[in-house]
Amino acid sequence: MSTNIVLDKGTTLYHGTRSTFDRPIGSRQGGPSSVPCVWFTSSPSIAQHYIGHQAQSRMCLYDPQCPSALHDPLSFYQIAGVENAPEAMHLCRNHGYTFRLPENIHNPHCIKYMSFYDGRLTEISNHDVINLLVAHYGYDFSTENTFYGYIKGTQIIPFSEARKGSILEAKVSSKLNLYDARLGDDFGYDYNNVELFNRANELGYDGVIINDRVNSDTFNHLEHLGYAIFPSGLDKLSFSSYPTICANFNNYDELINYDRIITKRPSIADLSRLLPAHAPKFPIEECVSSSMDNSSIIDGVIINHELKHEATALTNKSVIELGPKFFEYDEESRRHILVHELCHFISDSFGIQLAFDMSDLGCFGPIEDGVISHGPNGTFTPNECLTESIAIYLDDPEHLAQHYPKAFSYIDSKLRFGELSLQQKREITEYRSELDKLRKHNAEQLEQAMETLLSHNTPDSPFQEQIQQALREIIFDGTVSTATHQLIKTKLTPPQNPDDASQPRSRRIAP
Repeated sequence: MSTNIVLDKGTTLYHGTRSTFDRPIGSRQGGPSSVPCVWFTSSPSIAQHYIGHQAQSRMCLYDPQCPSALHDPLSFYQIAGVENAPEAMHLCRNHGYTFRLPENIHNPHCIKYMSFYDGRLTEISNHDVINLLVAHYGYDFSTENTFYGYIKGTQIIPFSEARKGSILEAKVSSKLNLYDARLGDDFGYDYNNVELFNRANELGYDGVIINDRVNSDTFNHLEHLGYAIFPSGLDKLSFSSYPTICANFNNYDELINYDRIITKRPSIADLSRLLPAHAPKFPIEECVSSSMDNSSIIDGVIINHELKHEATALTNKSVIELGPKFFEYDEESRRHILVHELCHFISDSFGIQLAFDMSDLGCFGPIEDGVISHGPNGTFTPNECLTESIAIYLDDPEHLAQHYPKAFSYIDSKLRFGELSLQQKREITEYRSELDKLRKHNAEQLEQAMETLLSHNTPDSPFQEQIQQALREIIFDGTVSTATHQLIKTKLTPPQNPDDASQPRSRRIAP
């Protein structure tokens, strides 16, 4: 049986981490002699479980398989001069407990501490430690689930912080050849098996697949496939990072539903789930097949006989208005119009700033004269372009990916993860930063040009169209082009009077 597994282009893998990076570099899992690798899984919910396991230790304080141990007294020792449970002891010390060694020591190598509270000798149980974590660090306790306390060094990590991290989504850009160690061979299955990793690397594989499992606070252990990707494989992946808080799944249905939302691209069938709570929820097909006479009985739809265009979304009133023109279209066109108007509620929830940011970055095509030259639906306004892009993403994603790939990637992030990737956020920030630098550098030049253009921007000016085009260019690009310089110099600046030649020049381009 073949031991070669090929992951084709477009396959998606996930890595959960508390670190922040654009591209992982890997660690030598089996020790310094092992080839470095990064572990992935095909399940984002599984990947999230690894977030709480990194850069920290975990104290298991309750196991539902052994509930009686919850109130058993804990024993703390000094072994060869070192505390055996420094994290728990540090927590207890921070909240009124003290520890002392007995005066009579029978075994100096292993000495049991005496614990005190308010100066009185006492016993400390796991339940006492759990109560401290619940009262002071935001933890929740249920006798149905395993309970862990998270520590970094000797510092207790609040529950919300312990579960913060990032999901790294890795897409295969060039096929990966992986050694399948699930099949049984001389190398074994251990993720610390140096011989397995090195031999697979020597044979030219991009990584190894093993059967793996992760500890879960809710499910005890979750079995899954582990993908150890070598540096050669990492070069064949593209990465996007999304901040997340590891979900505390209460049952398998929640876990499976989370995976479906993240891994499955949403479509028209998911529109109702994607709409914000205040958006109208009505059967689209019923509205598509309705007439002007009976559409008004559909909740969330209003007929406006004065409306000049086919439809409009009143996002502040949670309704969609249909005009007479809507009923002149065929059913397919009506369906897209309704989807577009409903998508206005989604784009509004994203915020108008995102529409402008995406426009400035060229997501909706090139910008000419300060405006979008031809957006996804032929319009020039950023909000309309974003709304139509969402509608196309849901209805014809291949078309959007082909013609507006950057718009596709931004919308894909928002609809699946609920926010942009760290890389996309950085792209916006860097663009804004460079634009601000450019504007500051040209501040005086811009001020002079704006003052001159505005002073001549009157209805009776024969150059008003050129002036307004120049103003748009300055506002959107933060620069004064050669054409604008020529307009100001040759058309808007009056010729100098020879009698005034000896007078000092104004610092302004025009008076």
